[in-house]
Amino acid sequence: IIESLSLGGELYAQGTINSQYKSFLLFNFGGSYNFTKSLSLPFSIGHSLAGQKTFSAYLGIDWVWSPSC
Repeated sequence: IIESLSLGGELYAQGTINSQYKSFLLFNFGGSYNFTKSLSLPFSIGHSLAGQKTFSAYLGIDWVWSPSC
C-alpha cells in the first residue's frame, strides 16, 4: 500500500492442552507501521475459525536503539 506499512495474515493451530484449554484454529491479520527507521507500531487481531472460541489482539510500540539508526 505504502512503503511504511507492512500487512500480513497467518493461520495458527493449537492442540488440546488439558480439559480446560481445547484445540482451536485461529486466523490473525496484522502488520506494522514504520514512523521512522527506529520507531514502529506493530498490530494484530485474530479470531478462531474452528474449535474453542478464541480472540486475540495486540498493539505495541517497537523502538530500536542502536548507533546505526
